[in-house]
Amino acid sequence: MAAQQHRHPWRREEATGAGGAIKYGDVFEMSGEMADQPISPRDAAAMQSAENSAFGKTIKGGPASIMLQAAAKNVEAGLLPPHHASTFQNAPKVESNPWHESQASHERMESAISVEGMREGTTAGVTIGEALEAVAESIGDKPVDLSDAAAIQIAEMIATGSKTSLGAGLGAEAQAAATANAQLMYDEDKTKISEILQEATNMLTDDKAATKRDAERVRAAELEGPGVMGLEASSHRQSTTPGGVAEAIEAAARINEADK
Repeated sequence: MAAQQHRHPWRREEATGAGGAIKYGDVFEMSGEMADQPISPRDAAAMQSAENSAFGKTIKGGPASIMLQAAAKNVEAGLLPPHHASTFQNAPKVESNPWHESQASHERMESAISVEGMREGTTAGVTIGEALEAVAESIGDKPVDLSDAAAIQIAEMIATGSKTSLGAGLGAEAQAAATANAQLMYDEDKTKISEILQEATNMLTDDKAATKRDAERVRAAELEGPGVMGLEASSHRQSTTPGGVAEAIEAAARINEADK
């Protein structure tokens, strides 16, 4: 069983000045410039607006809810003025910026999965966590979108045996990233797949070998996007991402079936 990496609850009693404000990296598993940005009321309000636009409501315990609480604590502690906005929030907003997919992505994923399948000591088969890490290798520079987030969330639930989505972990991190990415114009400013999945096996609280049934569930989630989580979806995709989460789980299941 792999140990999940949890963010420690924010501790404001030790904070001094704006540098002690609750930042994105304090509440979401992420790195880079965005992780060091303080969460402000305007950031939280923008995230809530994006979440309402994408899902038709503010999700209880979701990224917007978490950010609203963090922003309120920052203001209450006098660490940020009520109308402060981070550099992240001032970025241009558009609905989406499609990522250009290719057959090469599919081939890289198949190669990465094959390597996972040949690892010493993997007699139980290629696990879901290993398949997710293969996605980070194959399309690591792809910005996370809501379909990715839905597939990652279902994959995590299957791997851990959870009946409901987890409040923290890969799925929650992916959802936060996808919602934030929808606010940004340029791909270089967006959170990428590799930032979410490169340590997937360490992030999962449990793991299992991928099966055909697992692959079917993840594929359905990726195609349906937020709708699979009971949230409002504007449309369903017609195909999965080459080299993406659904394809990785399918490839892992195929290897595991052949090894039986």
